[in-house]
Amino acid sequence: MSPANPSLVYAVGTSSYTGKVYRSDNAGGSWTDRTANLGSLQPGSWTAYAVCLGASGRVFLGSSRGVYRSSNGGVSWENAGLNNTSTVALAYSPTAGVLYAGTGSYGVYQSADGGDSWEEMNQGLVFRQCSALALDETSGCLLLSTPGSSVWRRRLWAGVAPGGDTFWFRATALTNNVLLRWHDPTACGLSNATVRIRRDTGGYPQNPSDGTPVYQGTARIWDDAGLTPYQPYYYTIWVSHDGTTFLPPPP
Repeated sequence: MSPANPSLVYAVGTSSYTGKVYRSDNAGGSWTDRTANLGSLQPGSWTAYAVCLGASGRVFLGSSRGVYRSSNGGVSWENAGLNNTSTVALAYSPTAGVLYAGTGSYGVYQSADGGDSWEEMNQGLVFRQCSALALDETSGCLLLSTPGSSVWRRRLWAGVAPGGDTFWFRATALTNNVLLRWHDPTACGLSNATVRIRRDTGGYPQNPSDGTPVYQGTARIWDDAGLTPYQPYYYTIWVSHDGTTFLPPPP
């Protein structure tokens, strides 16, 4: 279902050992077959397991042969990776702009470029057999269920978990240095304490690569020394769920 248009719904099924994709523009009142050219991309028997909507109206399909995508509402499809990997569940995060794929035997993968490339994300996952994925945009958690009825959770970005603290970041200007302090990210629902701080003189850095690097690590205080007196400095802090990918802190 499309969050922007609840009347737009996609569904999958299998008929005569061949996967099918269906689209409804009236909340399920009627359906149109949008399997299109998938048969030529996946000759022979195959199964359609999951479908989800991504950015810019893209549609993604998880199947017994991997992932496929359509940029025109299912009129035509193309390969989107994880070839010959049974992809049984899909979830897309508008917050992170990332597509997540759960497989039948190889765990979970993520793609930040719409399926052009994939990265395994199975650290700490004991069972690699996925049966379903669910994404909580509020807490930033990805939930995975297995055929054995166990549920696994991984925090993906800086969300505020139930009972979590509010993140804060403070800068105190002195003569030729600025004392920076911030809250413990793990107290705000993150599983990693790493932060990245950057500064600029013309305005607040908007991206983790903007401006001048100031600090990256797990401390909670930093003295930014050697600055020019009376020069305005603008600081931005980012947090991380894995120490590598940096995102804005929770509000």
